Amino acid sequence: MRILAAPNAFKGSLSALEAARAFKTGVLSALPGSKVEILPISDGGDGLMESLLWSEGGRRIPAWVSGPMGERRQAAFGLLPGGAAVVEMAKASGLALVPPKRRNPLLATSRGTGDLIAAALRRDARTIILGMGGSASSDGGAGMAQALGARLLDARGRELRAGARHLRSLAAIDMGGFLKMDEAAKVVAVSDVENPLLGSRGTARVFGPQKGATPGMVKILEEALSRYAEVIKKDLGISVARIPGSGAAGGLGAGLIAFLGAEIVPGAKWVLARCGADKALARADALMTGEGRLDETSFYGKAPVEIARMAAARGIPSAFVCGQVAARARRRLRPLGVRAAVSFPDAGATELDSLSRAKSWAAKAARIAARSLAPAFALCFLAVAARASQPPPLSRADWLYFHRNQKGSLDECLSDLDALLKANPKDADALWRKGRAMVRAGESLRSRKDKIAEFRTAVGVIRESVALDSADADAHFWLGVAMGRLGQSQGILHSLFLVKPLRREMRTVLAIDPSYSGAYRVFGEMYLQIPGFAGGSVSKGIADLEKSVRLAPDETSNYVALAQAYESDGQKAKAVDVLQQVLKVSNPADPAQAPDDMKQARDMLGKLGAAPSGGSAARR
Repeated sequence: MRILAAPNAFKGSLSALEAARAFKTGVLSALPGSKVEILPISDGGDGLMESLLWSEGGRRIPAWVSGPMGERRQAAFGLLPGGAAVVEMAKASGLALVPPKRRNPLLATSRGTGDLIAAALRRDARTIILGMGGSASSDGGAGMAQALGARLLDARGRELRAGARHLRSLAAIDMGGFLKMDEAAKVVAVSDVENPLLGSRGTARVFGPQKGATPGMVKILEEALSRYAEVIKKDLGISVARIPGSGAAGGLGAGLIAFLGAEIVPGAKWVLARCGADKALARADALMTGEGRLDETSFYGKAPVEIARMAAARGIPSAFVCGQVAARARRRLRPLGVRAAVSFPDAGATELDSLSRAKSWAAKAARIAARSLAPAFALCFLAVAARASQPPPLSRADWLYFHRNQKGSLDECLSDLDALLKANPKDADALWRKGRAMVRAGESLRSRKDKIAEFRTAVGVIRESVALDSADADAHFWLGVAMGRLGQSQGILHSLFLVKPLRREMRTVLAIDPSYSGAYRVFGEMYLQIPGFAGGSVSKGIADLEKSVRLAPDETSNYVALAQAYESDGQKAKAVDVLQQVLKVSNPADPAQAPDDMKQARDMLGKLGAAPSGGSAARR
C-alpha cells in the first residue's frame, strides 16, 4: 500500500516535516509492508519555506533582521534552485516571536520582513515568494517598505517611528531611496485570506483582536491604516483599501501591492500546485494529512482539506491526524471520502502532554488512522474482480454532484447512489444524497407535472434517511428544500401549507448544527417570499441572509439571495457591495452552482449600473 503523508504544520509543536515523519513512523508500525511518501504542505503561512525546499530542493539562508518589537534577531529565507527566494513573514515579524504579555499591534513592525526581502535580493533572487501568515504587526507593511528604503514622513518631514499607531501622522511617502538593490524582482504573495485592508472585514477589525488589540486599539488601527491608504493613493497612485487580500498579515498585502507590485495568490491551491501534490497523489493509494487543530475554519482555504478534496476527486481514501478535531468538522469530512479523523486525545494524550510529546502522539494517532485505511485498500486494490463488483464510493457520488453542470454527471451520480442503495437499502447517507440529486434533477424538468412527481419522490427518499439517522443536519436540510420545491411547483396555497413543516426542518437543522448557513438562507428566503399575514418579514429575511453569508463565505448562492433582498428593499449600495463580493469567491463550496451565481451577479450589477470590481494589478 502506497500512502502519501502530507500534513500541514502543527502550530506550536511540530513543523510539517516533523509531522510527516511522525506519520510515517505510525503508518509503518500499523502496516509494515507499506511505502510512505513524505510531502510537507502549507497554505501559505507557517511551513511555506519548508514545503518548497522539500519539494524543489535549495537551501536555508540565515539573516539578521529587526524583530516584531524592534529587537535584533536571526531569521532565515529559502533559496530555490531556479533563483526564487521563499520568505515567511512569521520568521521575522511573527506573533509567535512575541511573548503574550508584550503583544501590541499598535507598536509591532513588519520591518524584519523587509530585511529578509533585502537579504534575498542581495543573493540575486529574481522572484520573491512571500508567505503571509502569523503576523504580529498591523502596520500595513509600512515597516517592510521602510526596510527597503521608503521614507514615511510626517507633516514636518520627519520619518515616522515603527508601528501602526504612528501612521495617523503620515503626510508623505518619499520613494527616492527605495529598493536600490534590484528593481527587477517579481513578488508573489501567498495568502489564505481575502480580507481587504479597511472596513468591517478589514485587517484591524477581523485580525486585530487576535493580536491583542482592545476595542480602543482597533479604532486607532483603522484610523491609522485609513490614513496610510490615503497617502499611498496620493503619492503612489494606487488604491489599496478594498483590494482582496490587502488586509492579509496585518495589511502587509497592501504594502506589497503598493510598494512592490506584488501578485496575491490563494495559499493552499498555489502551494499544492507548486509542490506537486497532484503528481504525488497519482502515485498514492491513500492519503494521510492533518494539522494542529481541525475546525470549521479549516474548510476555508487550508491545505489539509484542500489536498483531501484533491484525493476525493481521484477516488483516493484519506485520513486526518490532528492535535484536536472539532465535532462539527468531523461531519464535514464525510463527503471527502475521509475514513477517519484521529486526534491526539483519541490516541490517549492529555491536554498537558499533547504539546510536549507531540511527535510521539502524532505517530500513535497515525497508527490508528492507518488501520482505518487498510480495509479501504483491501477492498479497492487487493482483488480486482472483487473491486469491480463493489458499489462506487460515496465520495465519487459527491464529486459527480458538485460537477453536475458537466454533461451526464447528475445521471451518473444518481446511478452511483442507486448502486450503493442496492448494496445497502438502509444507507442513510446515500438516501439523502439521492434526494438531493433528485431535487436538482427536478429543477431542470420543464413539465410542472414531472417536477411535482420528482420532488415528491425526493421528499419520500429523504424522509427515509431522516428516519434512519435523525441527527444528520444535511438530511433535515435537504428534506426541507425538497418540501419547498414541491410546494412551489404545486402553487401558492400548497407553499403556504408547507411553511410550518419547512420551518420545523430548518429549526431542527440549526438545533443539530447552529452554524449551518443553508438553513439561515432558507429562513431568509421564506421571510421574504411569504405574505405578512403568514409571518413574512423583510427585515427578518435580510438579517438571516446576512448571517448565511457570514457563516459560509464560500457559498455563492447566499450572496445572490442577499443582494436580491437588498435590491427589493431599495438598498442599492449594499446590493452592489454584496454582488462584488461574490465575484471574488475563488473556491466556491458548490462549483457547479457558482458559474450561474456569478453570471446572475454580473447581470444584476449591470442592471444596477455598477461595474464588477477588479482584482489587484501588479505595479512597479
